[in-house]
Amino acid sequence: GLNKEDIFLIHPKEEVIEGIRCVPDLNSMMKVHGHKPVDMLVVGIPAKAAAELMMEAIDVGAANSIQAICAGFGETEGGKELQKKLEAHLRKFDSDPVKRLVINGPNTLGNISGKIRTMFTFPQKSSATGKGATNVGLICQSGAFMVTSISELADVISPSVSVSVGNQMDITVVDCLEFLLDDARLKTYGLYIEGLKAGEGVRLMELSKKALSLGKYVVIYKAGRTKEGADAAKGHTAAMAGDYGLFEDLLSMNGAVMADTFEEFQNLMMLTSNIKPIKKQKPLHVAALSNAGFEKCAIADHLMRAGSGKFKLANYEGGTIKKIAATYERYKVSGIMDIHDILDLTPMMDDAGYDEIIRAVHSDPNVGLGIYSIVPETFQLNIREAGADREVDPREGILEKLIRFNKETDKPFVVSISSGWKYDDFANKCLEAGIPCFRRVDDAARTVDKLLRAVL
Repeated sequence: GLNKEDIFLIHPKEEVIEGIRCVPDLNSMMKVHGHKPVDMLVVGIPAKAAAELMMEAIDVGAANSIQAICAGFGETEGGKELQKKLEAHLRKFDSDPVKRLVINGPNTLGNISGKIRTMFTFPQKSSATGKGATNVGLICQSGAFMVTSISELADVISPSVSVSVGNQMDITVVDCLEFLLDDARLKTYGLYIEGLKAGEGVRLMELSKKALSLGKYVVIYKAGRTKEGADAAKGHTAAMAGDYGLFEDLLSMNGAVMADTFEEFQNLMMLTSNIKPIKKQKPLHVAALSNAGFEKCAIADHLMRAGSGKFKLANYEGGTIKKIAATYERYKVSGIMDIHDILDLTPMMDDAGYDEIIRAVHSDPNVGLGIYSIVPETFQLNIREAGADREVDPREGILEKLIRFNKETDKPFVVSISSGWKYDDFANKCLEAGIPCFRRVDDAARTVDKLLRAVL
């Protein structure tokens, strides 16, 4: 974080605000700072005055970077000329790397990097808890998308870096991705894009491919997919949107994971930030099971919805089938259920049986990933629901067994736990242990499908 001595507030009248000293103008700030540029100048005044202040800052070398919070530039009819004038003034210094500062914005909500926040939202309004995966970076044209994603993914992700770029007059989403791609803290990059500058689509493809080679993931939600959506984007961040179908196909071919909906974006952020490395075996075999027949159907429908030569449902070896058969026989399941490519464990299977089956299928040489789903509303499973008044079952439950198994295996797997809020604690404990956990099995299958199609 910063000390108050490192911060200057520019205000024409006040001397101190919230214990932070004020200076009346840029020249006074530079004098107090030893005529050295500050690291960042955050500008949040109305557009016309903001443009004048930023052009002055460019001329006198007042800062290394500018965070332009202010709106009213290229996203409005009246502000387009103002943005063009500011951009032209900035470009005069393109050949001077010493005086050429960078501008993020205009029309941003600010950034978060560790304890440093350049945002003017109230932290207490956010649902964020500070818990969740920290190996995530958010890079969004919309600041509102950024802050609501952080809130809606509370306890799931706690991004180390969050950047809103607004109009992309200078710094772009792609620039930020390139800068952060080698950050060792980050594994997943969540991008919200409304439009790209000329030539940036190719850069984004190259960076997505590089991310994949580094074992990282680029998850993208692209707005402006229709003419009406493109018009809305122009009025929001001055974005020029292109052909979405072509954009989606080219990015997917180069390793980016494209989200169709906000819910899918959030599911992909949870999955990619937690999942173990996926080996590039082709075809990759997916093991899948549930103790409910309807979930078995849902996994098949949503995992294999479009067909793919990149992955298939597991084809178990003879030794694995013998292990499954022995467990089925012991739990009296063999008389009512055959062994299929997606296993139905029935409500008769308890925690120990679940663990045996999962270990058997996951250790099969053909299997590269597992989807293991649980409907908890059976007395056979020791899953303590919220508000339960019965005595705690002394048996070790499936949650503890999954957490231990996750420590022992290097193969990726995901879990699904259904049946509403009473099982929120189960899901949260899975995530705390680094196990991707979904609340509906169709979401699990569909999200895994989307990820595998992009990365294999």
